[in-house]
Amino acid sequence: MRLKITYDYDPGTGIFSKIHYGNIVFEDVINSWNEIIGKNAIPDGTSRFILDYIKARFLPGDDGTSQLVKFYKAYDHIFSGSKVALLMDKPDQVILPILVDHEVDGISFKPFCSYEGALEWLKPSNLRQV
Repeated sequence: MRLKITYDYDPGTGIFSKIHYGNIVFEDVINSWNEIIGKNAIPDGTSRFILDYIKARFLPGDDGTSQLVKFYKAYDHIFSGSKVALLMDKPDQVILPILVDHEVDGISFKPFCSYEGALEWLKPSNLRQV
């Protein structure tokens, strides 16, 4: 399946969603964020994100953790204080957000296997300073 990445901001919930489809590498994840940021598609003050990887498959290679850590640190001015829920259904992917969460201060990353679980964690009443 070819790579496809879509994104959307829901003003009702204040959640920015990015959905990945097909075979991807970590560079695709970073490049898609760079494109989104370049288009100013993330409204100011957005602090809740859902990254959906359920229909994606990471291709073998570098685990990408260090690349993602560098990216989120470089864009601290956009993501600081945010919660990032990652939808994943493959056990080998779940470790990635845990490792990134450990390395990046000021942003919370957490893996989920259901959209409902991610939404519950992202509820405004569940937001906390990170």
